[in-house]
Amino acid sequence: MMEPVYMVLSVFLLVEVLLVTLLCAPMPSNQVRGAVTRTVTRLWNNEAVTWISRCVMVLNLVDLWWVLDSLLHPLYNLGILSGRPDLTCELRAEMFMNERNAHSAAASIFLWFVLRRLLDIRGQAARVSIAQQVATASGRWAAGADGP
Repeated sequence: MMEPVYMVLSVFLLVEVLLVTLLCAPMPSNQVRGAVTRTVTRLWNNEAVTWISRCVMVLNLVDLWWVLDSLLHPLYNLGILSGRPDLTCELRAEMFMNERNAHSAAASIFLWFVLRRLLDIRGQAARVSIAQQVATASGRWAAGADGP
């Protein structure tokens, strides 16, 4: 059975994967892309979601720090390269579980930064696009006003 903390971390990792996939997926039109980006940005900028994501990020950092030693020598710890016959199946299972938890915590931390950067890039692109549309519209208006 999974511990409750790792269940929360796993669900948060899946949500991060879903949001990053939504932001990176090809969209049929700019309207759909804008709607997805606005929805994810609105969700991410919600104060409750921001605090929850920061708390889960701290949990991931603590978890990674706690199980980081399992990544130092994974093949030796599992007895593959050293051939240590004194490792029991339970000990190997625990080592594997620690290694798995370290990988999932590191992936979640990485995706947290990727998601923040993707939202930042999408927001900047939207602002540039709006500025270009305004400049184009005002240029057309000025050209139309000067015409005969």
